[in-house]
Amino acid sequence: RTEFGVADDLYQLAVYALSPFGVSAYRPNRGVDEGSYLRTASLVEWHPDISAEFAKPGLSARFFYERGDGTLDFQRMEARLVGRLPMGPLVAIARGDVGAVLGERPPSQQLFELGKQQNLPGYADKEFAGTRAAILRATLQYTSPFLRRPIRWGQVFLPAVAPGLSVGVQSGWTDAPTAAGRAAIDRLAITDPRSLILVAPVSRPSDGIRASVTAGLRLFSGGVFIGATRPVDQAAKWRALFTFGQQW
Repeated sequence: RTEFGVADDLYQLAVYALSPFGVSAYRPNRGVDEGSYLRTASLVEWHPDISAEFAKPGLSARFFYERGDGTLDFQRMEARLVGRLPMGPLVAIARGDVGAVLGERPPSQQLFELGKQQNLPGYADKEFAGTRAAILRATLQYTSPFLRRPIRWGQVFLPAVAPGLSVGVQSGWTDAPTAAGRAAIDRLAITDPRSLILVAPVSRPSDGIRASVTAGLRLFSGGVFIGATRPVDQAAKWRALFTFGQQW
């Protein structure tokens, strides 16, 4: 698939102050390099119906290329390989991603970010960023034979509880080898690019390969994960982890 279009990136101040599910304040939106550009993107997929989230076994691959020409000039490339192997009640899944952003002044919003919700659950949210990144994830999942029928509530059907166990390991790396790349990371900390107000850096290169592990209980065919995680490349304690969607 190939796409062409005109894009205009603008900064948006956070609209809400507090979460409706607690008293914690929302974090400010990260800095964005504003500008207009002609966007061109191409995607090539091999076996797109095979992924870490779908049940079909096999191998799949994906290559994505995007570029901007205009006020913002950049090129972004991503490659992915996924394998899924069922073994009776067990399923082994592995996924690897690599990517790079090129340009004399790469936009901050095009950087790769890794962290708690970005494939490295043992670390803080979006703790690492860079113009180059790689992530490798693997998991072994077991689905029990209990409660595997959908739940019927009148005319409403809910997914089966389908409890299961899951253990996974995640390993990632980010880097910013150029001064322009490191400056793009620093600009993530600008709460409003029009006022150029700087705050403490919010992300950094990973400074080598980082890794974490997860272990816990999966419910609703993997739609809910309740468990714990911790980094393994340094001394750290286990921390509780609750997520929606497939957790590795």
